[in-house]
Amino acid sequence: MDAARPGGRVLLFAQTQRGEVVIDPAAVCVDEKSLVGSYSASVDLQEESVRFVMNREMNLESLISHRFPLQDAARALDLAAHPQPASMKVVIQPGSTWKGQAREGNNQ
Repeated sequence: MDAARPGGRVLLFAQTQRGEVVIDPAAVCVDEKSLVGSYSASVDLQEESVRFVMNREMNLESLISHRFPLQDAARALDLAAHPQPASMKVVIQPGSTWKGQAREGNNQ
């Protein structure tokens, strides 16, 4: 929390063991910092997940709902920050030769 700027967010990722931690409450209230948790599967499941993805058992491209060229990065970030019912994954794709509106749906 000390490394985050005022108003910043700290992600506690894959902390799967219970325990105690000391956090300065002023960091949350005065500095308006946020602590966000994210669960990660066990090591056994991670290996299985790699096989799942590498063997293409699921078309992960179909999860991308929007693609934006680099010059539209601000629009892409705005959509990601304010998701809509039709938005799942937003991708900024540098080097894209595609021009025009952000593509939606599964036909990227």
